[in-house]
Amino acid sequence: MGYSPDIQGLQLFQNVWNTGKNGMNTTEPVQRSLQVLHLEDDLNDAELIRAELEENHIPCAVTLISSAHEFAATMRERSIDLILSDSSVPGFDTLSALKQTREQRRELPFVFISGNSSPKLKEEAFRLGASGFLNKSEISKLPQIITSLFFAHAGKPRPEIGVPVIVQCAEFRCLGYWSADGKWRDFCSSMELPPVFSWTEV
Repeated sequence: MGYSPDIQGLQLFQNVWNTGKNGMNTTEPVQRSLQVLHLEDDLNDAELIRAELEENHIPCAVTLISSAHEFAATMRERSIDLILSDSSVPGFDTLSALKQTREQRRELPFVFISGNSSPKLKEEAFRLGASGFLNKSEISKLPQIITSLFFAHAGKPRPEIGVPVIVQCAEFRCLGYWSADGKWRDFCSSMELPPVFSWTEV
């Protein structure tokens, strides 16, 4: 049984994503897919991820690359909405790719889908600004993360800035708040949280 995305959110994405990016106010439908850059050298893994997104009706167009040169060229020449990356690509330090992304486009979501389940690697990825980190055995969770990043809160108001609410992340639930800089943060530590799927009042 596949994950059921927020269909209303998907429709809102198709209708208003370009409005937000271009500063235009229009209600005309915009047929647009997420432009996904996928760093992966294993074609079988890449196909499994593509099929997971297709099965769960995530509107996306995936560009598969496997080298630093391709990464730099694609980032320079294309408008990318989301980066998916293995944590280990021969000849390419994908943590460096994350650093470059944060230097060039701080807001661009970057999600690792890794065959390495090392807690240290995961901690380092989040420290550098990863939006999510999944083991390759957990790719069924990917549609949930993408829904959280782009669709889940479409049309739903955020809580008031600084007000504590219960937030649901992929692996835990905690007390958090929506900050003035546009990020979900832990209420006690003020550390930025990984993707938040939903929130409820305390």
